[in-house]
Amino acid sequence: MAVRSEWRSRLFWLDALCINQMDPSDKAQQVPLMSDIFHKAHKVIVWLGPSPDSDGSLALSAIHMLWTRITLHVEFGGELETADIPAPVWASIRRMLLAAWLRRTWVVQEVVLARGITPGANTIIRYGDGSLDWQTLSWFIRNIRSYPAIVTKLLQEQTPASTDTIMSTIRNLETIHDFNTITFPGLKGISLTYYMTRMFRTRCDFQTKEDKDRIYGLLALPDKRTMSPAVSAVDYGGQTDAELFTKVAIHTLEDERIRPQCRIDFLAHAGLSLGSGSCTSAGDLPSWVPNWNLTSSSDGSAPQPPYPFLGLDGLRELTHGHMDYLFCRYIADMKTYGDINWGYEFSPGTFHGEYMGVLGKRLINTRKAFYRAGIPPEFINKENGSSEMEPRFELILAGNSGTKPKLKVRGVPAARIAHLAEDVFPNPGSEREIILLPKARKEGQDEPVEMEEYLNPRAFLPPSWRTLAVTHGLAGYPPSETAFVFSRTIVGDLTRREVDLKHDLGIPARPMALAPPVSTMLGYEHLVRLYFGHKGGLYTPVAAVEQPRSLRDILERHPTRTSAFGPPSPGTTQPEEIQGDEAMEIVSELIDLNKQVSDMCGGRMFGVTAGGKMGIFPAGTRVDDAVVVFWGSTVPFVLRKASPSAGNNDGDNYQLVGACYVHGIMDGEALEGVEAGEGSDFVIV
Repeated sequence: MAVRSEWRSRLFWLDALCINQMDPSDKAQQVPLMSDIFHKAHKVIVWLGPSPDSDGSLALSAIHMLWTRITLHVEFGGELETADIPAPVWASIRRMLLAAWLRRTWVVQEVVLARGITPGANTIIRYGDGSLDWQTLSWFIRNIRSYPAIVTKLLQEQTPASTDTIMSTIRNLETIHDFNTITFPGLKGISLTYYMTRMFRTRCDFQTKEDKDRIYGLLALPDKRTMSPAVSAVDYGGQTDAELFTKVAIHTLEDERIRPQCRIDFLAHAGLSLGSGSCTSAGDLPSWVPNWNLTSSSDGSAPQPPYPFLGLDGLRELTHGHMDYLFCRYIADMKTYGDINWGYEFSPGTFHGEYMGVLGKRLINTRKAFYRAGIPPEFINKENGSSEMEPRFELILAGNSGTKPKLKVRGVPAARIAHLAEDVFPNPGSEREIILLPKARKEGQDEPVEMEEYLNPRAFLPPSWRTLAVTHGLAGYPPSETAFVFSRTIVGDLTRREVDLKHDLGIPARPMALAPPVSTMLGYEHLVRLYFGHKGGLYTPVAAVEQPRSLRDILERHPTRTSAFGPPSPGTTQPEEIQGDEAMEIVSELIDLNKQVSDMCGGRMFGVTAGGKMGIFPAGTRVDDAVVVFWGSTVPFVLRKASPSAGNNDGDNYQLVGACYVHGIMDGEALEGVEAGEGSDFVIV
C-alpha cells in the first residue's frame, strides 16, 4: 500500500474492503455507520490511485505552489505569474483532475464529515507518490475561476470530452468546498434536498454505481434528529428507486428544519420535463416527485437537467432561515483568519465585524433578486427581502397498494399556453467557452484565444423563438415596451453584468441584479440586439437577419458604435470603429449575457400565453397547458390535466410539467385581487 508506514503499524478502514459490495444486507447495515467512522477517524486519506508517469508529486506540488502565489497575489497585489510553469506541470494537474475518485458521490461525506478544527483539516490527498492537504486543494479550486490564465492553461489542447470532465470536476470540488463550510454543528439546518439539488441539478457530475446511492451517499450530512426513518433506513433489496425518491419528497414536505416558506421549492426539480411521471428511469414516479436519476453529465450519455431558476439551486433555502446570523458569522470567521494564515487556524481576524456586515448585505441583496410569483408584496420583508408567505399544501397518501401519493397545492390559475416555438433551446454541455474570459488576453499573460472559444455557440437564439415573438408576442404588452419585453424574457429579467466571480457558497460578491427598468434600458436592449445580430431591431423579420455564429462575427458585423448602439447623439461626430480594450469590454459583457441566456433558456421552450405574455417553459410543454401560481412559490408552474392512466380517476387531477417563467407575473401580479391563501386546490398525481 502507498500509505503503509515503514516503522509503525497503522489501523485502516477501507470501504471497498470492509463492506461487502456484493451483499445488499451487509451494505444496508454498514452504510449508516459510515458517518460515525469518518467523523471519528484520526485522519482521512483520499487515495486517487497511482499517477501516470509517476507525476503525482509533481501535480500536487504544483497546486500547492499555485495556491501560495494566489494567496500572495490577494494579499499584496501585482501580477499572478504562470508563464514560468512548464507544460508538463499543467499536464500533470490535468491528469489528476481526471481521476475518477473526484466524481464519486461518496467522496462528499468522506471529506465533509472528517473532523478537525476547520473543515477538512485532517484530510490528506494521496496521488501516486505525492500528498497534499485537502484544504489547499479546496481553496485553490474555489479561487481559480478568478484567474482565467490558470483555467486556460488547464484546458489547453484538451478534447471536448476531457474539457467537460475537468470543468465538472472543478464544479464538484467547489461544491464539496461549500458543503465543508456549511456543515458544522452550529448550522445543522440544511436539508437533504439542498445537498441533492446542488449535486445533481447544477451541472456537477457526481456519479454512483447504484442510483439509490444518490440518496444514501448523502444521508450523513443533514441533521439525523430530523431525518425520517423511512428515508434513513437503507434498503438495497426490494425498494425501488421510485419508492425511495417518493419517501424523500414526503420527508421534505414534513422536515421541520426546512423553513415553511421553502417547503415546496423542490417542485421546481420535478415534473414530466425532468423525468417524473410514469415509465421513467426511476420507475413509476408521481409527477411532483423529483427524479434524482437524471445526470448532469455533459457527455451526451443521458439527458442533462436545465439549470434551476434563480434561488431554486438551493440558494433560497440557504439564505432564508433562522441560521442567517450563524451563517454570516462562520463565513466571516473563515474569511478573516489573519493576514496570511498558512496553517488555516481558526482565529477571526481584524476585519471580522466588517466582513459580517458585507456578508449580511450580500444575503439581503440576493434575497431581493429572487422571483416572487406566489408571494404578494405585503408578505415581503422590505428590510431584508425575506418571504413571510407559507404555501398551502396537503399530502394525500396512497389509500391502497398500486396507487401513488398525491399532493394537493393551493394556487391561482394565471394563464393558458396558446403558442409554443418548435425548438427547444440547446442545453449548454460545457462551461469552457463561458469560463475563458478575455482578462488573460488583455493582461498579456497568455497567447490570444480565438473569440469563438469565448462564447458557447449553442447559446444563440433559435429562429423559431423570434418568429413566435414577432407574430404572437406583442398583444400582452404596451407597444412602447414590445422592443424590450422579448430581451427581458430570455434573460429572466435579470442581468449578470455586475456579477463578481469571487463568491462564497454560491453567493456572489455582487449578486445577480434585476434588469434595468424600461426607462433606462436602452443600453441593455442594444447589448441584446448586438448579441443576437438584429441590425434593424429585435423585431426585424427573420429572413432579414443572419444569425451570428461567434463573437468575432458579431463585432465584424457591427464594427462601429453607430451600428451597435444606435446613431450618435446630436452634435457628436461619427463614432470610430470598436476595437482594442473597448471591443474586449463588449466581449466580456456579451459573455455574461451568453451565460445568463444559457442558464435561463437551456433545455426549455419559448411560448406565448393566451393573453399575449411571453415566457420560458419546460421542454415537453403543450398548447393548452395551464400556468398556475402556487401560494408561497417563487415561480409559476405548468400543469396538465391528467389522463385516467396517470391516476386521474375522478377527472380533477393534474400532472406537473415543470417550473416556468412568464414575464409580467413574476412579482405576484397574478395574485392581485385574490385574498391571501384563497384560490383553487390543484391535486397533482
